[in-house]
Amino acid sequence: MAEGRFPRANRVRQLEHALSVLDLFSPPDRTELPLSQVAEELGLSEEYAFKLLRHLEAAGIVERGPVSGAWRLGIRLATLGGYAIRSLNPWDEFRPPLAALHEATGLGGLIAVLSGGRAVYVDHFRGPERALGRAFPAHATALGKAILAELSGPEQQAALSELVLDPWTEHTITDPVLLAEELAATRERGYAIEDAEFHLARRSIGAAVRDHSGRVVAAVGVGAPTSRLSDDAMFEVAAAVVESAVEVSLRLGAGALEHLPSWQPVVEVQAVLEPPLETQQAGASDDPAPAPRRRPRAKKGTAR
Repeated sequence: MAEGRFPRANRVRQLEHALSVLDLFSPPDRTELPLSQVAEELGLSEEYAFKLLRHLEAAGIVERGPVSGAWRLGIRLATLGGYAIRSLNPWDEFRPPLAALHEATGLGGLIAVLSGGRAVYVDHFRGPERALGRAFPAHATALGKAILAELSGPEQQAALSELVLDPWTEHTITDPVLLAEELAATRERGYAIEDAEFHLARRSIGAAVRDHSGRVVAAVGVGAPTSRLSDDAMFEVAAAVVESAVEVSLRLGAGALEHLPSWQPVVEVQAVLEPPLETQQAGASDDPAPAPRRRPRAKKGTAR
């Protein structure tokens, strides 16, 4: 195949310049840019910058304002972005960040979505749109609180109305006022902590995940016996959890296409844990929480 008019190195450089043009429009307040500003910020001559813009215009990637004459992003980008979102398998986007979280902390990464006042922990994926999981009390788990804390006002009120604030240990928050204060602190901190609230010998940390619409759709985190998640390790592990949540959010679009419908994760609940008849007493072992009580038939639900 003929190399064309320009050497390969020049064609690659032109592509890099064209992509750099698109990056100039990334802040929300930079909707239009004049030719002189594009050239200045990229360190290019106005003649060369104009040629780049004209090529992008021919492809529908940028366009000129009919009144201002300044350049702006073209509608074709929104169309292509919609195609990209629809082609995503959202569950797959969790895998690399959680693998990195495990490598950084030595703890197994967790995923949860909110459904019916419960945090449904995703154990594994069965297909491109469906996952399997176990339902835990949202108010007594870090991932559940992470989601609740970041929901919008109306969504949060609807979710809180579905909670049954049962005590799971002597440390479980069962007072709605105290729970509201905990969720406010979680939102300010950027991550949620569960410290012996579900099981006396365990701790967990969770952070919320947002999809392309900017809506909170899930949470990721880690959990471990207190002996493995000490006070000294909490801050470092929390930073890794937040980094993982940010990475998953970016892979899901992270608010880039707010006008599109939000992702609605579908989870088939395999087991629902019921509160103990009595709260556990101090001195419990480092063993994991007891196995869930399985119901005769699986309940299917869509996360809030």
